[in-house]
Amino acid sequence: MRVSIGSSAEPSGDAESVLQQVLEEQRVLLTDVAALSEVAAPASFGASPSRAEEPLVRLVQTNLVKGGRGLLTLEDAASLIQGTTPEVGEGGISQRFLRSFQERTSATFTFDAALRLNRAAELLHFDSSDDESLDVPESTGRMSDSELAVLLPYLLSDPGSIAKRALWTHIGSMMSLERLEAMATSLEGVNVGPLVVANAAT
Repeated sequence: MRVSIGSSAEPSGDAESVLQQVLEEQRVLLTDVAALSEVAAPASFGASPSRAEEPLVRLVQTNLVKGGRGLLTLEDAASLIQGTTPEVGEGGISQRFLRSFQERTSATFTFDAALRLNRAAELLHFDSSDDESLDVPESTGRMSDSELAVLLPYLLSDPGSIAKRALWTHIGSMMSLERLEAMATSLEGVNVGPLVVANAAT
């Protein structure tokens, strides 16, 4: 269930009371057009997010309407996008960023949506890390079409990801060859070799 309110109807002085009632329902998102617009096209980006910022921002955007919960004001929306964007010079998804992102998604999204977002963040953290002792994420389950549509082109076009066989084996365990074939048009021009070779045995 989703409820949208106009900016003129935003609660004044009793936002905490409204938020409490909304959170009790667990699957209700109370917001307005301005907040949704900020998530869809963040003013803080100016033109567009950098490549490092793009996957999580896109996944947050696609999951918000169907998986958001609680009270989302314009300020909350700006904070959400900012918290989805690694700081410049941070070198990708750091452990500190990952923890902060997980806390934010748990508070803003339903359990299943937060699970999908956190799984994507964990994969990106593993991908961006130079720590060879880092274990591949433990998250399992089938990846959604929206996850695959965002993550596969991004990771397959990243030269640093190509040699990470453990990453591709793990992703392969969460999808099927049929789904890869169904995505052929969106992966046109992308070398899917690392994913296919790592999972050839299965």
